Amino acid sequence: MVLSATQEETRGTAGTPQGAGLEEWRLPAAAESPKLLKMRPAGGNALVMSDPNEQLVDGCRFVKLDKIHDAVKSGASMSEPDAWGWTPLHDACSSGNVNTVRILVGTYHADVSLANRVGWTPLHWAAAHGHYEVVRALVSEFGASVRAQTKHGETPLDVAKRLQQKEVAEFLKGVNW
Repeated sequence: MVLSATQEETRGTAGTPQGAGLEEWRLPAAAESPKLLKMRPAGGNALVMSDPNEQLVDGCRFVKLDKIHDAVKSGASMSEPDAWGWTPLHDACSSGNVNTVRILVGTYHADVSLANRVGWTPLHWAAAHGHYEVVRALVSEFGASVRAQTKHGETPLDVAKRLQQKEVAEFLKGVNW
């Protein structure tokens, strides 16, 4: 993820880069909990996150497989949630790229059952967005539970019905409960 910054924010008053290494910036991960991120100059007037977990999430969200592989090599965790409880798999399922989902689960063993703070699993997110191929892969290939319930008691089928994701709802109805 690239954050833009003014020249004054990325350079010292004499026009030279501040420090030789990483710069520390405090960004809120949640309203009550500031998170310290390591930033590095990316050239021009931009800063790049150097936290492998943030790189992994960015790769999943924007379907950048090279970024996913690099982040995992750098120590990123498939199961470390963000402040809202989202894992990289939540982002991939929300984005809808079935190949990214297959890599995260099949290659890097992402847990399909991890729920966010309100109980939504990656399957809930794929169902909500109508990503049929992702839903099918999660259930048929990786054993995601169609019985998982949110904190409001909704299953992925309930979510698909409520949001009028007809193709996904039909598939989920046909799964053995």
